[in-house]
Amino acid sequence: MKRATTVSFILLGIIFLLNSCAERKNAVLSGGSESILVYLSSTPVRGVAKDVSMVGNLAYVADEPFGISVYDISDPANPARVDSLEFDVLFPDDIDMITIDPSGKIAIVVEPPGMSAYSLESGQALFQFGGALHYKIVTDFTEGVTPAQDELTVLRCDQSPDDGFNFERWADPFNFPSKSFFSRYVEPQDFKLYGFAGSDNDVVFICRDMGGIVAVDCSVPTTAGVISELNTPGKVRDAALVGDVLCLAAGYEGIITVDVSDPANMSILGSLQLGSSTDIERIEMLGNYALLQDKYDGIFAVNVSDPENPVSAGSLVTSDPNNFRVWSDMVIVADEDQGLVVGQSMAVIAIQIPVPFPPFPPNVPE
Repeated sequence: MKRATTVSFILLGIIFLLNSCAERKNAVLSGGSESILVYLSSTPVRGVAKDVSMVGNLAYVADEPFGISVYDISDPANPARVDSLEFDVLFPDDIDMITIDPSGKIAIVVEPPGMSAYSLESGQALFQFGGALHYKIVTDFTEGVTPAQDELTVLRCDQSPDDGFNFERWADPFNFPSKSFFSRYVEPQDFKLYGFAGSDNDVVFICRDMGGIVAVDCSVPTTAGVISELNTPGKVRDAALVGDVLCLAAGYEGIITVDVSDPANMSILGSLQLGSSTDIERIEMLGNYALLQDKYDGIFAVNVSDPENPVSAGSLVTSDPNNFRVWSDMVIVADEDQGLVVGQSMAVIAIQIPVPFPPFPPNVPE
């Protein structure tokens, strides 16, 4: 009788473990049971997913060589392509970067030989500006009382040595676009410019690869005023700001946190190397978590609630990520091989959920 009871308990234990493994299937895919990131879906695109931008529940994918493909991810486990945008571009096969302002009115698209602003409603070009070597673009549209008072703000970092980082405001972008203000920083040394993070008072922190970061004052017209520089280890490729803490994507050094409460006296707070990751190149914030993209290994999560002691919080493994965005508690990845990858944060975070954007009519082309 004792042997039979023991065997029964062993069988029950095996069944429990099998059920647990089945239930934790996504957690294993997303980097282990301790990861806050959970894999939800992977959707092949028509071509190659080079970039993605979010407006509400719609993901706009730079889908080379098919222009822009639009996916509804209101069901993140089953994203559905709902539209394809054919912008009036010179080389539609070569669109490899897209940024859309939060209102969903204007798209900034990088294409040879440079960059263009488009009306998302009509698909028509509004104006062209900048070069074709941009690493990061941030844009925001403000609607005025009259169209003439509409304003588009663009922050962009071009690796062309004669363009550099630009802070620009464009007046009346839909009708008679004109640059009403600009402030530019051109790197005087041999460092390449990569990503950046802007503050509410027009101070921008620009990444310079092996040259650390530089803080500039973009309220100064024409030529941005240099406030200070900070040498850091690693290859600093991107930055994100949370309060007075600047989080850096620093290549083989992983993440570096910097106190920027006084931009004239920046100082390193802490850092964390991320296991086998060797090329951290992009960063987004999700609450107190920094999400960092490695060139080869996917997305890593780091808890920076104590910026002097960053703590690893797992990863979302993807094949070959090109860029990613955060939407609500979701991580949306444009992956070279897997297409559109969706993950979710399981951390309890106070998040402002974007207002859903109305889906397009079901006119999906064959």
